Amino acid sequence: MLFDAGREFSFLLTEGAVRTWPGSPSLMLVQLDRLAQVSTLSHVKLGVVPWSVQVPAFPLHGFTIYDGAVSVVESLTGDLTLTGSSELAAHIRTFEAFAGVAVYEDELRELLRTIADDYRELVKRLEK
Repeated sequence: MLFDAGREFSFLLTEGAVRTWPGSPSLMLVQLDRLAQVSTLSHVKLGVVPWSVQVPAFPLHGFTIYDGAVSVVESLTGDLTLTGSSELAAHIRTFEAFAGVAVYEDELRELLRTIADDYRELVKRLEK
């Protein structure tokens, strides 16, 4: 689905999320490479909110907006599907606020390279 050029996707992550390593540093390097590749697709807009900026809000959870009509909030025990206009508007405003401080394209890929370098250093330290 992600490679279907007939669809458009917008993704936002925080640098904290990108730096959280649920797997080995080597796995994270592969993940970072994949993010960099996806960021070059013409129908995908991928942004990362760097640690160096003040976040515009403090949402207590992540969410996914589908076609501007549905927002899904994931939790440990289940999902919450929101379709109310005020709920959607709040999620869209939050997304747009974060999108406004995120880095994209070349600046994004430079940030991903920096994070990858940090993981490589971590691998060296762990191997000692």
